[in-house]
Amino acid sequence: MSLPLPRLDDRTWQDLRDEGVASITRFSPTWTDHNASDPGITFIELLAYQTEIELFRLDRITASHRRAFLEILRARHLPKGPRHASTLLTLDPTLEVVGQLGDISVKTGEYFVPRHTPSVRNSRHRQRRILGSELTINVSKFRKAAEPDEPMLQDDAVETRRVPEFGFRAAHDVELTGIQIAAIQSFDGRSFCDISDTIFRARSAKVWGDDPNDLKDSSTGREPALYIGLDLSKFRSAFDPMQQLKAALTLWCFPDGFGPADRISNETEFEPSACSVAPPRPQEFAPSIARMHNQYDPNGLSKSHHGLRVCWEYHTNAGWMAVPDVVPFRDETCGFTKSGRIVIPGVALENIEETAIGIIPASLFYLRCRLVYGRPDRAPMIRGLYADAILVEQWDQTMTHCYVNPPLLVRDLELEAEVEADVNDAATDLVRRGWGADVNEWRAWPLWGKQGFDPLNPGINPPLTSSNSVMNAIVLGVGNGEPNQKFVLPCPSANTLFASTFPDSPDDSPPIRILTDTLQVWTLEPPWSWKPSETHFLREENWRSRVWELVSDLIPGARTIPHFIFEELPTTGRSRESLFGEVLFGDGENGRVPSPGALVFASYSWSIADAANFGAGFIWANSNEREPFRPDRVTLFPKLRFVNPLDAEGGRSEETLPSALRTMANEFAAPENLVEFAAQARSNTLDGLDLSGMEPPSMAVSLIDFECLARNVPGTSVARSRAWVEFDPEFPEHLSTGAITITIVPSIPADRPEPTQGLIRRVRAFLDERRPVSCKVFVVGPEYVAIRIRAILHTSHDDVTEIRISAAWALKKYLHPTQGGLSGLGWPFGRNVYVGELMRILANVNGVKHVTGLQVATAAGEWTEEPIEIPQRSLIELIDPDLEVVRVA
Repeated sequence: MSLPLPRLDDRTWQDLRDEGVASITRFSPTWTDHNASDPGITFIELLAYQTEIELFRLDRITASHRRAFLEILRARHLPKGPRHASTLLTLDPTLEVVGQLGDISVKTGEYFVPRHTPSVRNSRHRQRRILGSELTINVSKFRKAAEPDEPMLQDDAVETRRVPEFGFRAAHDVELTGIQIAAIQSFDGRSFCDISDTIFRARSAKVWGDDPNDLKDSSTGREPALYIGLDLSKFRSAFDPMQQLKAALTLWCFPDGFGPADRISNETEFEPSACSVAPPRPQEFAPSIARMHNQYDPNGLSKSHHGLRVCWEYHTNAGWMAVPDVVPFRDETCGFTKSGRIVIPGVALENIEETAIGIIPASLFYLRCRLVYGRPDRAPMIRGLYADAILVEQWDQTMTHCYVNPPLLVRDLELEAEVEADVNDAATDLVRRGWGADVNEWRAWPLWGKQGFDPLNPGINPPLTSSNSVMNAIVLGVGNGEPNQKFVLPCPSANTLFASTFPDSPDDSPPIRILTDTLQVWTLEPPWSWKPSETHFLREENWRSRVWELVSDLIPGARTIPHFIFEELPTTGRSRESLFGEVLFGDGENGRVPSPGALVFASYSWSIADAANFGAGFIWANSNEREPFRPDRVTLFPKLRFVNPLDAEGGRSEETLPSALRTMANEFAAPENLVEFAAQARSNTLDGLDLSGMEPPSMAVSLIDFECLARNVPGTSVARSRAWVEFDPEFPEHLSTGAITITIVPSIPADRPEPTQGLIRRVRAFLDERRPVSCKVFVVGPEYVAIRIRAILHTSHDDVTEIRISAAWALKKYLHPTQGGLSGLGWPFGRNVYVGELMRILANVNGVKHVTGLQVATAAGEWTEEPIEIPQRSLIELIDPDLEVVRVA
């Protein structure tokens, strides 16, 4: 939906003319000729015409007004800027790299460029055998694949046409080891399951089975674990056996529903505030929950889940040993609930020994991730696990070369010719104003001063130490003290990675987008701007640095507030060397004006946004130089190539203003939409309804809002939620004014789902920040009423055991807390159990002719055919039913 725009004044020319003519008799009774031929009527019509034009202009709500409206409401409603694409790179497993890895490593910021596609001819898919499994790489989404009339390429050839040479930067350090994943096994505490083929085909598989928890199985005495079998043949042959193995193994894991771009969204995930948890509940009311709460430790080497804790181990001759929790070890997956990397230090790889484990007879070098405490909200599933993986992000940044010999002077910077001309003009103008001839020596202006103060990084001292350094900023120009100054943001071809080798036209170059989140602007103000009494050049004084803030509009600005706005220039018909953005300063009334002679610096990153979202299966080259990428400088590691097994995704262009307004309108309309949704279902609660596609409200006002928000807490998985008013779990027998209690139900344990204490704390903190000040929120788990069922089933089938199992499964599913009920979304809270309904469920079991002797009872009650009453806030726990199957002719 969209926000309705108000009509400030809807009077037309005719309305204004009639109103003016009607007022004649009151102000001038002697004026009796009201015909169009009268000169006075002509003036009234002329004024009506002018007034209508003014009303039309006043009634226009411009884009700047809409942006100011969004900024007043909440800054997060403003249109979001462009985002860069991400993908994952791995060593091409088809290459022989024995003895070639050595000390090869990839550092953060190194460039990777897709050079060409694999050999694909008249095919939309390519089958490759990797690690003994068939891996399907979809190449149908390539933005610029080989044209049909071009010859087939060899694997080691470099395509020279229609290859997107997008520059990607490594997001983290990686040491290349040559280790490959040979097998992946899931152990649920009782049995092993080989999920290697499923993961290699990029399909989802459960990590610890259907119902993971930290309780050891009585038959095996072990907790659930994920076993990763490694092939270390290439790794150990690449290093001198007399030296200690220091290379660390980097694994990238992607749970079900997550991709490389989800690493960005994880940064904005909700973290609970320091508010207190819900008051303790009486033992007779509260079900048993997890024993402790495991919170996220921001200073730790690994991230933990709010309901569980894992332990990474490696197999040695002495048994399983824990991977030491020291640098570089890290685990960002939070118990396989987020996408992230897992770094295993070299000390573990040095001592690991091969063995045969589980149902795979081959001896491999095994790592395992064991569930040692708690349980997740639902069974974790992963769809990708990659070794020697590098996360790369498609962006580049501004760079200026400077020669440092403190104190740093303007002449140390490599300025553009146009910028030098602007500074010369400003210096000449200052001399005319009486500042003295020394101003002409602007090249000797000290920027950082004697103390080595870096105005671009005030917290770093000294800023630059090498004689030839690269500064991540450029000089846009010089201030002249005039209002509404504009400075363009250049995209120098020498600094860009977005080269098109054979551009047929300017439109062939991908559109470049500035990542506005990274745009920063400074001005270095000379001494005369803050010491106006001095009329000569102050060589010994430091220049002052002023940081300017990016805003959406300069209208609400003030004279002394350093604000600026960024305007994207149109990209149609421009080549990649052209300018693509402007920085606009204020006029002295709405926003500060850069002082005369102030150098304007800018630092920003840019990307090609959604143009970099292309398919998997590209062959990549690595530029191992620290200088900007150029096609003639790309060099491969010795016989090494990289391939992206996943699509590049996450790149998007800037959000339009209408889209931002629609998003805000949908958020504002979310409470009304939820009420209408519940009304259509003839329910006063959202429990038992599918909320897929429903927008959660920003704040909770009604009980329906609390239920929707409880099921949409970031980082959690709540299957059901039900809100109760005037109920305090500390005093369940009394009405508590202002108390709201939300009962949450996760997906596991399978038979009796209960939230962990960590899940309760997280949901409670999320709701507490969105509740009205007049209420108090409690979050609890469900109560359960255990019931028993017995019946005699009559069948003509020979396999009575199968009939008994099918009937017991049908009863459990019908009464299940998260899968039962008529809707299949869970048995309703407080709904009684009727014998007639159970009779219908058993009679519908395949093979059952009829049912007799059906009775129900509570855990300690007597058998009866009467309905079992369930308390209002309780669910059902079905004890194994007593079903007798009788074979009849």
